[in-house]
Amino acid sequence: MAAERPLVELAGRLDVNRLRDFVQIAGSLDTELLRSSYRQESAHAPDRSVRGKRYLVGHTGIPGTGEATTRLEEHLAIALFNEYRHTPLDVPSGSIRILDYQVPLKARRADAGVGKIDLLGARPTGRTCVMELKVVGNTGQPDTPLRALMEGLAYAAILQPNLSAIQTETGRSGDDSLTLETPDLVVLGPSSYWDFFRTRPKLEGWEQTLGDLLGRVRDATGCSAEFVELSGFEFKPGIAGTKPRITKAGRCHTLISQADRS
Repeated sequence: MAAERPLVELAGRLDVNRLRDFVQIAGSLDTELLRSSYRQESAHAPDRSVRGKRYLVGHTGIPGTGEATTRLEEHLAIALFNEYRHTPLDVPSGSIRILDYQVPLKARRADAGVGKIDLLGARPTGRTCVMELKVVGNTGQPDTPLRALMEGLAYAAILQPNLSAIQTETGRSGDDSLTLETPDLVVLGPSSYWDFFRTRPKLEGWEQTLGDLLGRVRDATGCSAEFVELSGFEFKPGIAGTKPRITKAGRCHTLISQADRS
């Protein structure tokens, strides 16, 4: 693995996103590997603040250019932001107020592989929460839950040493509630995303394997992680400069958490 970006590289591996391989790989990721990778990712995290760049860039809740049909994930993320930026989203592990979407982590162009946090939230305690959103697109296989988890963990590792900068940004707007604790991690998606994997008979046991992995993630990093299903939610994408919005609010169910460990 690359010395500076072990989690980013792991998330980008083809076999991590391959249907026939991801369960086996999830079972092979041991605590020490996760611990050392998280520390290394944090130690080499980009720092936007030293370059005068913000993390919370003032999004308006309206998508940029592009067709909604090819950017369903982004439109759903923005719809959730528009709905739950003031009224928290209730998930089984506790409520989350969504602070922003598409939160940039790169400090410079050379920060290869470092993407954006789909949704950044905050717990009532002030602990931040990295929210990695996945949907089923119009073509091809969606990203595996393992890729989603590793992406989210990489972003949590990068976010952690930069929390003081984000704390300063929110403080300027009158919100001084954020803490510097290790971020939580939530991988969430609508029922259609999870059904894609639930209906694959060759993936029998994947939930237990990923539940065990979540426990090792917590033990290695202190990051509390869970997989959450958006059940019964409906949304309308934003078209021609309109805001995506949730048209029917369902319920959030914990699909897999550390409590599933045997």
